[in-house]
Amino acid sequence: MATPLIRVMNGHIYKVPNRRKRKPELKPSEIPTLLGYT
Repeated sequence: MATPLIRVMNGHIYKVPNRRKRKPELKPSEIPTLLGYT
C-alpha cells in the first residue's frame, strides 16, 4: 500500500520541481515530508 502511495507522491513532487526549476529548495523540503508520511 505504501509503494503506490509513494509512487504517486513522488510523481507529484517530481512534477513540481520539474515545472518550477527556479525553486530547487522545494524538492529537498518535500523529501523529508514524504518520509514523515510513511
